[in-house]
Amino acid sequence: MRVHGQTRLRQADGTTVVLRHVLATAGQRWLDTGQACKKQGWRSITASASWRATCREPVLLVSRRPPAWDLVRQYRRRGAIDALFRDWKRSGWQWEASQVRNPQHQAVLVRVLAMVTLLTLCLGDEAAQDWLVQAPQTGRRRPWHARDSLVRLGRDRLGQRRWQPDERPIVGTLTHFDAPNGAPACWQVARPHAAPVSTTERIGPRERLRKVA
Repeated sequence: MRVHGQTRLRQADGTTVVLRHVLATAGQRWLDTGQACKKQGWRSITASASWRATCREPVLLVSRRPPAWDLVRQYRRRGAIDALFRDWKRSGWQWEASQVRNPQHQAVLVRVLAMVTLLTLCLGDEAAQDWLVQAPQTGRRRPWHARDSLVRLGRDRLGQRRWQPDERPIVGTLTHFDAPNGAPACWQVARPHAAPVSTTERIGPRERLRKVA
């Protein structure tokens, strides 16, 4: 799991280090074993810190797994799973509202959610591709399609297909499965030429802005 920078690690020699201080600059990584969670009785863990050159701060992780540089990549997989649960629950299909308690019934529901999610993502990818070929806008306000995820774009496109004639078949595969988030990609195309974009892909006078080539 990911921890805050003030988390302390007690090493084998008895010294204690603060995880946010183990890396000095971006482009470094660090791995060690020891004990953490003092209030829980000092649990034996593996601590990992990784700071990419393109990131503003490092990723600090603790795990009960053996020491390995692969921990960061495993955590990225967990992040994708958490994002999927978010889409299935409060930000998408409201899974918890079903009030289903039977495991067998839940198993069927999960299969349906998986199929509907794939269909929605394919429609969202279709909508994003339509936006990406449009000409840049002239205002400084970020367009709506550049604020939504592929799931939201897919839900909107599904509604359009229900009420508006569209003879195109629904493609059952994602054309860019490993592509970055669709919202920044749409914004990069839709934004006015030479418009400054912040690190959060927003426009605003109170934000720290940077030029995007």
